[in-house]
Amino acid sequence: MQTVTLIGYLATVCSMSSFTPQAWKIIRTRETNGVCLLLSAFILTMTVLPQAEKDAVAKAFDPDD
Repeated sequence: MQTVTLIGYLATVCSMSSFTPQAWKIIRTRETNGVCLLLSAFILTMTVLPQAEKDAVAKAFDPDD
């Protein structure tokens, strides 16, 4: 396994586990963190978009790329 792939897997685990305390807090307090909600919605949207639309969004955020 390449080092880059291993680092990617590790980053994925860290990213997923970082949501666990936030989810637990929401369950306990019944309050939603708006910033976390917006970022999660953006990630979900980018995941389900067709590639051409993903490219358009990426270009809008980084026109030099």
